[in-house]
Amino acid sequence: MELQSQCKIYPINILSIIDADYILSNYPPDQETMPDLSLPEHPRLINSQAARMLCKDARGPVSGEGTTTLAFKARKGDYIFFRGMSNTANSDDAIIIYNVQEEDHHHIFGVFSADETSLEHAAEPSPETFNGMPAIHKPANFQSVCAKIRKHGTSTLLIQFGLYSLEDGERQNLYGYFEWKAKITVEAV
Repeated sequence: MELQSQCKIYPINILSIIDADYILSNYPPDQETMPDLSLPEHPRLINSQAARMLCKDARGPVSGEGTTTLAFKARKGDYIFFRGMSNTANSDDAIIIYNVQEEDHHHIFGVFSADETSLEHAAEPSPETFNGMPAIHKPANFQSVCAKIRKHGTSTLLIQFGLYSLEDGERQNLYGYFEWKAKITVEAV
């Protein structure tokens, strides 16, 4: 943390964990959603019971982890990255965050855009051993949605994602597009 706090600008990572089972049990499939077509203008809003967030790399203590309301310290110019997964780490039903928007237009953040990070030697459990150890290394891509922090303050964000349900034990098919509200407070360092 000491070296990181000396850097002028650095990333703050938010992991959004979505309870896919809750959505599948409480929201019917979107019959109008077709795979591989343009995204809906208004995905269905889910309640905050189905989502929670964790924060890594803030410039100080974080409050609200495990909820949909986070507060953390950052500097103007830092970047915030949102990544998402289901409560089974996408190994059963899968979540893909595709957009983040500021609902209240306080302009705490710049425009959110897609970002991809690649690793040539990402660690993965070995299929050759009973416990996956030692890990093997394979190329991997990691998706996120990010924006620059423009100023300090509080904003309500709409986190938009696609839910892909495991249909036949082998294929995850689009169930629908959804969004949930996250309240983010960026405090001065």
